[in-house]
Amino acid sequence: MEKFLMIKDTTKKVHRFGVQGRTLEFKIKPVPNNVDPVSWVKNAISQIVLKGTEDLRPTDQVGFTFCSKDFSRGQGWVRFRPVSEVTVNDIWELISSVYQSNSTGLNTESFCLGITSVSLPMGRGSSRRALKYNSFN
Repeated sequence: MEKFLMIKDTTKKVHRFGVQGRTLEFKIKPVPNNVDPVSWVKNAISQIVLKGTEDLRPTDQVGFTFCSKDFSRGQGWVRFRPVSEVTVNDIWELISSVYQSNSTGLNTESFCLGITSVSLPMGRGSSRRALKYNSFN
């Protein structure tokens, strides 16, 4: 059972790479009464990371943003890195540490997680011909 909802699927220009990227935004479903909230959220984040990276090549770049109305210092993010280097534990550790220092508690109602992926062009590009200005023929 999926523990999240996909809110948005958009394309936007990623200025760092100068190409279009795909951004998926997710929201975690409310935690049931009889379940440990921390394990529920950790499992939901694991499912979100797997869903957001499932059709990507290992060399594609992926970055994460997360926000909550409860954050007093604004949103957090994880820098772009190759999909092959993304681990759920790294994302979970960063989110949990920011959540502990930046908010009043765990609230799935206001928490959102965004995943932006970029497929970089392969190859070296086209070769440039040198212009010769010493010949005016």
